[in-house]
Amino acid sequence: MTILLFASLLSVFSYTRRVSENNSSRPEPPDHTFCGRTPADAVKNGCHFEPMLSSWVPEACYFTDEGDYDVFDDLPWYSDPFLRHPLNTTEMINVRAGNYGHVYTTWAYHDEHCLYTWRKLAMAMEKRLPMVDTKTADEEHSQHCARVTRNYVREDGQEKIADLKTLGLKVTLTYFGCVNLF
Repeated sequence: MTILLFASLLSVFSYTRRVSENNSSRPEPPDHTFCGRTPADAVKNGCHFEPMLSSWVPEACYFTDEGDYDVFDDLPWYSDPFLRHPLNTTEMINVRAGNYGHVYTTWAYHDEHCLYTWRKLAMAMEKRLPMVDTKTADEEHSQHCARVTRNYVREDGQEKIADLKTLGLKVTLTYFGCVNLF
């Protein structure tokens, strides 16, 4: 059932992108959709940190409906890829504020990140929001998430998944813009 939901969402997204790309009257995103290249730039430009994207995003496509979920409380965070050195309190304050280069956590973050982007896209479409961030709108990213999810449910993917989980997942801070959804 879950795979069917994801496949349906991906199909709708692909169709929406094709229709949108073929619409020559589509307005260009406003100039204020660039956050910059540092957390300080992002704050100055009115951007918001979205933990599930590990990214600063402009106000125009900021997703405020994250509920009570706190990825920083739910998952362990580390300074090394072997997950041997947990971040201290000061480092976690910086991570929570979106002020870091990269950190490491378990691969559960990747799964939750993919589900988050699909949920964000579905809600944006349902509410007919005009814009989403560039990662959420990226069809290649959505296909990547679908492939990884498919491997989780296939028996033959278990070895590959086990291999992936021997190292931590590198989570790099990014800066996304906005794109028109419709």
